[in-house]
Amino acid sequence: MKYTFVKKNRFPIEDTCRILNVSKSGYYEWLKREDSERAKSNQKLDERIADSI
Repeated sequence: MKYTFVKKNRFPIEDTCRILNVSKSGYYEWLKREDSERAKSNQKLDERIADSI
């Protein structure tokens, strides 16, 4: 959840990681990871909901 915040905000990564007490290397490793099956499923569901509106 913290890594998602770092990714989505407009502040420098170094400062945001320090404030949230997460490592920059951990953040960059998280970025490289493939989405989990649950995350993929949630994304598809979000798209279906958006299409139905």
